[in-house]
Amino acid sequence: MRHLIKRAGSKGRIAQSDPLAARPSRPDVDALARDRGEEEDDVLEAAGTVSETTATATPAVSTTRHSLGARVSALAPKETRRRTCLLVDDSRMIRKIARPIVEACGFAVSEAENGEEALAKCRIAMPDLVLLDWDMPVMTGIQFLDALREQDGGDAPKVVFCTSKSAGRDMDRARSSGADEYITKPFDQTGLLEKLKLIGVV
Repeated sequence: MRHLIKRAGSKGRIAQSDPLAARPSRPDVDALARDRGEEEDDVLEAAGTVSETTATATPAVSTTRHSLGARVSALAPKETRRRTCLLVDDSRMIRKIARPIVEACGFAVSEAENGEEALAKCRIAMPDLVLLDWDMPVMTGIQFLDALREQDGGDAPKVVFCTSKSAGRDMDRARSSGADEYITKPFDQTGLLEKLKLIGVV
């Protein structure tokens, strides 16, 4: 009987000792918590690094796109205003001869049959160059030139008289009114281009 009680007591002690055997000691618990905490810190630190990398990468991409856009804009052809020429002559034949010559120099050409019509066009848009006949109905070339130079911006256009008048006094009169050059009719492409070069438009 005593033997059985002893064995039963031993079993009871074993049963009571099992939970204690499964439970880690205090140092082991601290070590486990420390290891687990370090793992969590490592995970949080890694996540923070990824977040910071993503945050810093976004402006870099934006900056790269901005730089690329600037380079593309710099390579794009820049638009420039096309120069304009006004042909003022009552002769359709003279306008037909002169037009392709100045167009070949890069001018956009408009035409007028007399000084009054030409002056009205100049009030709308001042041309860069005027090829001007002298003798025309309604308003002569000299009358047109005198009125042109009095307009706001009217001193800007280069004016070349194209006329059959060849006397010296006529040339002087034209220059005193503000003509830049003077060519007598009939003229050809070479002669007109020489005059345009003299006034610096080609």
